[in-house]
Amino acid sequence: MPLVHRKSGWFWGSKGPFPSKAKALQVARAAYASGYREKNEDKELFFCASSQEKKQILEAAFLEKKVP
Repeated sequence: MPLVHRKSGWFWGSKGPFPSKAKALQVARAAYASGYREKNEDKELFFCASSQEKKQILEAAFLEKKVP
């Protein structure tokens, strides 16, 4: 997600405001280090997956009710 400066401070996507760009960047780095992935990356992983992996992904999504 992008870092954006608004009147109220710095934002990382919808998270913020942060008092400085450095703090917003620190939050972004911590999120990625903790395993955060953007939704588009999930789509890319799905399209690169084998047929069996796609089936497992879809079954897991339905079981967890994560399908929109």
